[in-house]
Amino acid sequence: MARNVDKAADVTEECGRDALVIPPKKTRDQIQARDPASSCEDIIGEIAAKVEASKHTIATLESHVLDELETSARYLIVRSELTLFDQTAQNRVFILNQYARVLLYSMLIQLRSTLD
Repeated sequence: MARNVDKAADVTEECGRDALVIPPKKTRDQIQARDPASSCEDIIGEIAAKVEASKHTIATLESHVLDELETSARYLIVRSELTLFDQTAQNRVFILNQYARVLLYSMLIQLRSTLD
Protein backbone atom coordinates (compact mmCIF):
# COMPACT_ATOMS: atom_id res chain seq x y z
CA MET A 1 0.00 0.00 0.00
CA ALA A 2 1.19 3.48 0.80
CA ARG A 3 4.46 4.26 2.35
CA ASN A 4 5.12 7.14 4.65
CA VAL A 5 6.12 9.77 2.07
CA ASP A 6 6.14 13.57 2.17
CA LYS A 7 4.34 14.15 -1.14
CA ALA A 8 1.02 12.51 -1.91
CA ALA A 9 1.58 12.82 -5.67
CA ASP A 10 4.49 10.45 -5.47
CA VAL A 11 2.37 7.60 -4.14
CA THR A 12 -0.20 5.80 -6.21
CA GLU A 13 -2.08 2.63 -5.47
CA GLU A 14 -2.05 -0.35 -7.75
CA CYS A 15 -5.26 0.80 -9.47
CA GLY A 16 -3.71 4.14 -10.46
CA ARG A 17 -5.51 6.22 -7.89
CA ASP A 18 -3.70 8.53 -5.52
CA ALA A 19 -3.05 6.92 -2.21
CA LEU A 20 -3.98 8.56 1.04
CA VAL A 21 -0.78 9.61 2.68
CA ILE A 22 -0.71 10.38 6.35
CA PRO A 23 2.11 12.82 7.03
CA PRO A 24 4.32 12.07 9.99
CA LYS A 25 3.41 13.73 13.25
CA LYS A 26 5.39 16.82 14.04
CA THR A 27 7.37 16.69 17.16
CA ARG A 28 6.76 19.59 19.44
CA ASP A 29 8.85 20.95 22.21
CA GLN A 30 7.52 19.97 25.53
CA ILE A 31 5.85 22.81 27.37
CA GLN A 32 7.90 23.84 30.31
CA ALA A 33 6.14 25.25 33.31
CA ARG A 34 7.25 28.73 34.27
CA ASP A 35 7.58 29.99 37.75
CA PRO A 36 4.21 31.69 38.36
CA ALA A 37 5.67 34.15 40.83
CA SER A 38 8.13 35.69 38.38
CA SER A 39 5.59 35.94 35.56
CA CYS A 40 3.06 37.58 37.89
CA GLU A 41 5.70 40.01 39.11
CA ASP A 42 6.49 40.98 35.53
CA ILE A 43 2.82 41.52 34.73
CA ILE A 44 2.22 43.47 37.93
CA GLY A 45 5.31 45.57 37.21
CA GLU A 46 4.02 46.43 33.73
CA ILE A 47 0.59 47.31 35.08
CA ALA A 48 2.13 49.47 37.82
CA ALA A 49 4.25 51.31 35.25
CA LYS A 50 1.18 51.97 33.10
CA VAL A 51 -0.82 53.19 36.11
CA GLU A 52 2.00 55.54 37.13
CA ALA A 53 2.21 56.88 33.58
CA SER A 54 -1.54 57.43 33.46
CA LYS A 55 -1.46 59.13 36.88
CA HIS A 56 1.23 61.48 35.58
CA THR A 57 -0.82 62.12 32.44
CA ILE A 58 -3.99 62.74 34.46
CA ALA A 59 -2.15 65.05 36.87
CA THR A 60 -0.66 67.01 33.97
CA LEU A 61 -4.03 67.26 32.25
CA GLU A 62 -5.74 68.33 35.47
CA SER A 63 -3.08 70.98 36.09
CA HIS A 64 -3.43 72.31 32.54
CA VAL A 65 -7.23 72.45 32.76
CA LEU A 66 -7.11 74.24 36.12
CA ASP A 67 -4.59 76.76 34.75
CA GLU A 68 -6.83 77.42 31.76
CA LEU A 69 -9.88 77.83 34.00
CA GLU A 70 -7.98 80.23 36.22
CA THR A 71 -6.85 82.23 33.19
CA SER A 72 -10.42 82.32 31.88
CA ALA A 73 -11.73 83.43 35.27
CA ARG A 74 -9.13 86.21 35.44
CA TYR A 75 -10.07 87.29 31.91
CA LEU A 76 -13.76 87.39 32.81
CA ILE A 77 -13.07 89.37 35.99
CA VAL A 78 -10.88 91.88 34.15
CA ARG A 79 -13.44 92.14 31.35
CA SER A 80 -16.29 92.76 33.79
CA GLU A 81 -14.18 95.38 35.61
CA LEU A 82 -13.40 97.08 32.30
CA THR A 83 -17.06 96.97 31.37
CA LEU A 84 -17.97 98.59 34.68
CA PHE A 85 -15.17 101.13 34.19
CA ASP A 86 -16.40 101.83 30.67
CA GLN A 87 -19.96 102.26 31.91
CA THR A 88 -18.76 104.56 34.68
CA ALA A 89 -16.62 106.49 32.23
CA GLN A 90 -19.53 106.73 29.80
CA ASN A 91 -21.77 107.96 32.58
CA ARG A 92 -19.17 110.56 33.55
CA VAL A 93 -18.79 111.67 29.95
CA PHE A 94 -22.57 111.91 29.63
CA ILE A 95 -22.78 113.98 32.82
CA LEU A 96 -19.89 116.23 31.71
CA ASN A 97 -21.56 116.63 28.33
CA GLN A 98 -24.80 117.68 30.04
CA TYR A 99 -22.92 120.16 32.24
CA ALA A 100 -21.14 121.52 29.18
CA ARG A 101 -24.47 122.01 27.38
CA VAL A 102 -25.97 123.78 30.36
CA LEU A 103 -22.84 125.93 30.70
CA LEU A 104 -22.79 126.79 27.00
CA TYR A 105 -26.51 127.56 27.04
CA SER A 106 -26.14 129.83 30.04
CA MET A 107 -23.14 131.55 28.40
CA LEU A 108 -25.21 132.03 25.24
CA ILE A 109 -28.02 133.61 27.25
CA GLN A 110 -25.57 135.94 29.01
CA LEU A 111 -23.97 136.88 25.70
CA ARG A 112 -27.36 137.68 24.18
CA SER A 113 -28.33 139.73 27.18
CA THR A 114 -25.13 141.78 26.93
CA LEU A 115 -25.63 142.36 23.21
CA ASP A 116 -29.18 143.63 23.62
